[in-house]
Amino acid sequence: MLVAGEELLAEGQKEFGFLLVVGEETDSIGAKKANIEFGDIGSEFIVVGEPTESTFVSASKGALTCTVRFEGVAAHSAYPERGESAIRKMLHALRKIDHEDWGIHPLLGNATVNIGVIRGGRKANIVPDEAEADMIFRTVGSPDDIRNGLEQIIRKHDGRITASYGNPPMFMVSPKGAKTMVVAFNTDVPHLGALGKPILFGPGSILDAHSPTEKIRKDEIVQAAATYRKLVVDLLRGEIEIAQSSQFEVKGLRQN
Repeated sequence: MLVAGEELLAEGQKEFGFLLVVGEETDSIGAKKANIEFGDIGSEFIVVGEPTESTFVSASKGALTCTVRFEGVAAHSAYPERGESAIRKMLHALRKIDHEDWGIHPLLGNATVNIGVIRGGRKANIVPDEAEADMIFRTVGSPDDIRNGLEQIIRKHDGRITASYGNPPMFMVSPKGAKTMVVAFNTDVPHLGALGKPILFGPGSILDAHSPTEKIRKDEIVQAAATYRKLVVDLLRGEIEIAQSSQFEVKGLRQN
């Protein structure tokens, strides 16, 4: 994007800008703040860079991150009947959460859940009086519906939700005729609505992200710079038709 910007400036194009944000992997606070502070600048489009295999994205799943907590009664492990295990409660609830049907969408596919972190207990010889789990849902509908369903499950095991935040699925625009794909990962797009119609595109694969072999091919970076430059030029000149596709066949990650 920086290389594309340098080339655009050298060509005399000035009707574009860069937005660098913090918090994209957590609370998206940078995007949320920018959406308020710069919502009146009159931008028509916002191009968001993510590893999309150099393919324009038509839609992405939403996300809901939750922390759930369970409480019990501590006791000596030799006399477990004198206590109440918070971890046991949590395990029963997590088993149900992991096997629940969280929804399906004709374009986005199935909603999924990943129970990523569990905490609890004090020592092996003490019946645990507290336990927590962090999880993230990749949603295909309203995150409120997911939260309500989660609350019903954990309430049956004396649990409660102590923190949650998320957003619904997003539908992006793309150059008419361009190859597109549907992705399951989340982005800052939901928090940038005041800055224009979203376009999601970038080099690299999400399958390499957050892994020991995280990488982007150099030739793909070079080509992406050219794509960004051309995209901005065509948008500024009004020489590009924008389409929001509505018919897809969902088969995993990539779509045509």
